[in-house]
Amino acid sequence: MKFEAEAGQLSAALNAVKGCVVRGSTLPILAHVLLKSEAGKVSVTGTDLEREMTATFNANVAEGGAAVLNAEILFGIVKRLPKAANVTIEPDGHRFKLTAHRSNYKLDALEADQFPQMSAIEAKETVFALPPAEISTMIRSTIGTVSREETRFYLCGIFLHVIGDKLIAASTDGHRLSYREMDAPEGVEFSGIIIPTATANEIAAMVEKVEGDVSLSISQNRMSITVPGITLTSKLIDGSFPDYARVIPRLNGAALTVRPAHLAEAIERAAVVLTDSDRKAPPVGIVTTPNGINVLAGNGGADDATEEVDAEIHDTGVSTAARAQYFAQLLGVWPDVPVSLQFSNPNDPILITSKEVPAMKQVLMPMRR
Repeated sequence: MKFEAEAGQLSAALNAVKGCVVRGSTLPILAHVLLKSEAGKVSVTGTDLEREMTATFNANVAEGGAAVLNAEILFGIVKRLPKAANVTIEPDGHRFKLTAHRSNYKLDALEADQFPQMSAIEAKETVFALPPAEISTMIRSTIGTVSREETRFYLCGIFLHVIGDKLIAASTDGHRLSYREMDAPEGVEFSGIIIPTATANEIAAMVEKVEGDVSLSISQNRMSITVPGITLTSKLIDGSFPDYARVIPRLNGAALTVRPAHLAEAIERAAVVLTDSDRKAPPVGIVTTPNGINVLAGNGGADDATEEVDAEIHDTGVSTAARAQYFAQLLGVWPDVPVSLQFSNPNDPILITSKEVPAMKQVLMPMRR
């Protein structure tokens, strides 16, 4: 293998795949990347055995081949070079030589045929394209309520599925639920998949600055997503997502309508008075009054808080309570539009919706103060 490329291109490729590189693993090869050069292109691949990311760029290839080099060292070198500097990588005995103007490095290498790579997705159920903004919105609307409890592994990801003509993303940790839908591409049908949290975060980062549609391929146990120059392939969570629709209350009239940022800020301020022992699950109360909302924290001890928030009240004198951190996090996902909170008694799940964003729903389970 021998190629010449701009340092900026190589640095960008290494930066794209670093999320799949594992440092401190019992398998040293996972801290490395696989470089392949052929027919005027160079690819850089990183893997953690669950996900595989490949970035490709144009280069002056003198000799095809492959090399497995330490990702941290290689990235550390090229990101500090001028972006326009020409970098050459070529064999040097059992090592590889990297040169760029007055910079000369000799890098240890592992056997290229030992690098673990995922096989191509076979028996695809479906292939379709989505606008990057829609993908980003679906992920960012639901990623915050993914469970972190490994014992309930089937909740540790975003459930992507099709119902009728809607493509739906949903997630829950048993305390909170997020739901977001969009129009499904015509003719797209597939059984639901659970996208691991780490994969969903990588996808959101991949599509952030992409122009044009993004391609998705889905099989029974894997998915891949492709943007110009980068492909991510990931295993899916093998499990059955629960019937989340059963816990979403039917719309039957909101108790109040409020600006989400205003309520979230009031909740966070009020929660400051809660004692350290309560911070694992700090409850705050919401009470509707003729003049708006009262946000209450404390239990009549040394420190109590009351925050008054302007709101449109539809049902006076009703109350609820929920974990402050969960409440504020859910409200923080919404854009600056009025949101409606539906509950009629303290035991009801709290349904959060907005007429401005009908594709989105959230549910928060109540708790006692």
